Amino acid sequence: VNDAFAAFEAELKNMNLWNNVTTIQVSDFARTLNPNSGDGTDHAWGGNYMMFGGSVKGGQVLGTYPDDLTDDGPNTLGRGRLIPTTSWDACFTSIASWLGIQKNAWSSICPNCFNFPESHFFDPNDVFHDIPPPAPTSSPTSGPPTNYPTTSPSEGPSKSLHPSISLSTSPSVAPTFFPSSSPSDNPSRSHSNAPSKHPSIAFSALPSVSPSLRKSMGPSLFPSKLLTHSPSKNPTPISSMFPSASPSIPVCKEDSKVKFLFKIKKGKEVLRTCSWLAAKKEKNKNSSKKICLKKVDYLATDTQTFSPAQVVCKLTCESCDPCYENPLSKYFRVLVDDLPTTSTCAKLTGNAVKKYCSRSASGGGYPSAQVVCPVTCSSITGVCLNN
Repeated sequence: VNDAFAAFEAELKNMNLWNNVTTIQVSDFARTLNPNSGDGTDHAWGGNYMMFGGSVKGGQVLGTYPDDLTDDGPNTLGRGRLIPTTSWDACFTSIASWLGIQKNAWSSICPNCFNFPESHFFDPNDVFHDIPPPAPTSSPTSGPPTNYPTTSPSEGPSKSLHPSISLSTSPSVAPTFFPSSSPSDNPSRSHSNAPSKHPSIAFSALPSVSPSLRKSMGPSLFPSKLLTHSPSKNPTPISSMFPSASPSIPVCKEDSKVKFLFKIKKGKEVLRTCSWLAAKKEKNKNSSKKICLKKVDYLATDTQTFSPAQVVCKLTCESCDPCYENPLSKYFRVLVDDLPTTSTCAKLTGNAVKKYCSRSASGGGYPSAQVVCPVTCSSITGVCLNN
């Protein structure tokens, strides 16, 4: 790598372009610090970027390096997946400043900037030499600024090189015809008597203190930072920035006519319907519970796979929770002579957890341990951690 960078640097210097080129190495996902079952690594989250060039102030590390890289660290999601402490926007806004893009235009190239406070971003002067100065403003008005505001709005915004001599003690008599190009440093002293005719062009960086009086016409673009007391009618159009500790519990349904594998008799499957099991539950709950907990085999034929009652009849078996785990449930291990070998969640302990919970392969109709034993595999998969 060093030889490649050195050759690249030498060529740019030979072309007199070394100070005009900045190279940044990025990744849309980093790699896990812990290996997977194949001694490789999987997709992760937080990672490192490298930047070099003639204008870059090299030899330094910017951002916050994690104090604890173990699975017990505050920024660790499991298996060496770390939550980033610095957004990639911090790097690219600095590059934008070096390229002469003014701060008021950052949102055009980094549309997620408003998600972070200004203190989150790097000072471009800490990253680069010779940051271009801000662009000059347009020509000022012909006369000097007045000491008092006008009583009528102007037809166009004024252009002045200097602010007013003193703060205004009251708002303008009437609003201006054109909105300002940047937000005020301080909010208005009092609220407006009427709502705006149109919504704001940009999103607010902070949530409202109080909820809106009327519901929105459509779903939010981003999820709320605080939990609501009731579920939304529609999901947000993009995913949350952080994973949930446990998966959401979906609406549980079952088709009374669907059949499950009851047993295998003389090499042939014996099937029963969910309505049969529900009727059995009404007469004797212990009898149906025994079927749900102990009849856990799968059977794969040339045309279809038959699953046990706890998978097919989730309402009757009370197995709707995505984190439901039956200690007697069987997961797929390996094929031996084209036949599946299995084991139970109760026996999934020690080194076997890392070995089988890292796999997603199924066989002979039997799912992987990740699917069948979600609580036991939570230390590997990162879900069902609170169960």
